[in-house]
Amino acid sequence: MAMSMFFNCLGLGDNKKTIIWSWCNEYGFLTPYEPIVSNKIEEMFQTGTQSMNLGIVEPTLSNYQLDLANMKQIRLASGKQRTINRLLLFNDHVLAKGIIWEFQTENIWTSYDINISNHLEIAYQQNASFLDLQHFGQPYKIDFQQWIQIRSNSGTQRKIRRRALSHQYQTENFTSQLSVQSQGGIQKQKKHVSRAHPYNTLQVATGSSNLLNSLTPASSVHKRTTVYRQVSKPFLTDTYKKEAVTESLPTVQKITLDTLGATPFLRSGLEVLGRYMIDVTQNIDKNDCAICCDKLNEPSSYGDNMSGSGDVVELCFCKHQFHKLCLLTMYNSVHKGNSLQCPCCNTIYGEKTGTCPPGTMEWYIDKDLHLAGYEDYSSICLSYHMSPGIQGPEHPHPGQRYKARGFPRTAFLPDCNQGRKVLKLLIEAFGRRLTFTIGTSTTTGEQNTLTWNEIHHKTESYGNAFGHGYPDPKYLDNVLMELASHGVVE
Repeated sequence: MAMSMFFNCLGLGDNKKTIIWSWCNEYGFLTPYEPIVSNKIEEMFQTGTQSMNLGIVEPTLSNYQLDLANMKQIRLASGKQRTINRLLLFNDHVLAKGIIWEFQTENIWTSYDINISNHLEIAYQQNASFLDLQHFGQPYKIDFQQWIQIRSNSGTQRKIRRRALSHQYQTENFTSQLSVQSQGGIQKQKKHVSRAHPYNTLQVATGSSNLLNSLTPASSVHKRTTVYRQVSKPFLTDTYKKEAVTESLPTVQKITLDTLGATPFLRSGLEVLGRYMIDVTQNIDKNDCAICCDKLNEPSSYGDNMSGSGDVVELCFCKHQFHKLCLLTMYNSVHKGNSLQCPCCNTIYGEKTGTCPPGTMEWYIDKDLHLAGYEDYSSICLSYHMSPGIQGPEHPHPGQRYKARGFPRTAFLPDCNQGRKVLKLLIEAFGRRLTFTIGTSTTTGEQNTLTWNEIHHKTESYGNAFGHGYPDPKYLDNVLMELASHGVVE
């Protein structure tokens, strides 16, 4: 069934927006296609084409197929999919002006994220010597004097360049295809296209025409450039209305977790359990032990008929009963800390801590980034910086190296009351070493690597095709429950 799509604008002529197609990487950054490729995608999109191979316009891209119905780029050799987006940029954006910023990696020039490119251009036009991209979620500093990009934690350098595009991106030109309707005194253009899914069409603006004067402080700590990024609203059914933000923000914006050389004090299992359990000799539960699945009035199968294998204990608060030997075996194999979590109801006894290696967590407010579903709010941007190292005694393979893939990792929260509450608890979780753990990656299968520890983060600021971004009206509630399951509550 044909769907209607609306674009809000103030008219045609000089206010036309530039159309740019891009693909989204795993960190939520948008990489633009070259103008010839982007314009061809737009042409096919306008004709209602459902699928196209990029090789028809650029032979070197023949390994990539676009699914325009579902807004996906598919690598034919591996089947890997990435979300694609159709962007509408105002004419003062650097790409709309025919300029692109790129960095060199292994003799290949790669374009910067669309938003970061604009920050680079503004800084360049201001004759800035340096620009710190950490404020925008990337661990690099730009040296405009030497034309290099420097990685903050390692000092690795790459060449950068500012290149004039050989072709221009297409601008909106719908006069022959659109009907203009007046609603509430504002002109709205409507185009009917037969699609099964709403488009990932983003409107990206750079504020006013006075682009070079838009460098304004966003907080007392970070000075940032005004670049407005807003997801078009027609398809957002779960949009939160603006509320008074009363929840305070944490004052510390950088938290360093330093565990090097510090071996955690680990009490014996019996010493820890003794604080949270009592022996049971009467009124033994008729149910099975939830750990070994044997009857509680029979010896534990973990005991091999050893002395005490039939002892039963009860946890103090939740009153669940287990074989004492089963609880001790579970503790020694899972927790290895000074807390205990009931395997039946997940009640936590003591303060749960994790085994996250040393690292740093940072956050800042981006007043100009508005997440889908929270368009009336600024955004909280988090970044985690972790490095590879040697596993300690609390880790799966002490003495062996662990890897840290994909760092720094960035995440996004709306700057609303609930978002600020989540931020405070995420800071608490990081301080308790709960955010990451060393184990096997669920995505790559790689062992001895840092992985998320069941506290989900939204790592994309555009779209939610893979569950990593917005809109997601249940996310804040869900992550609060995940934090609570680790004992991290207000």
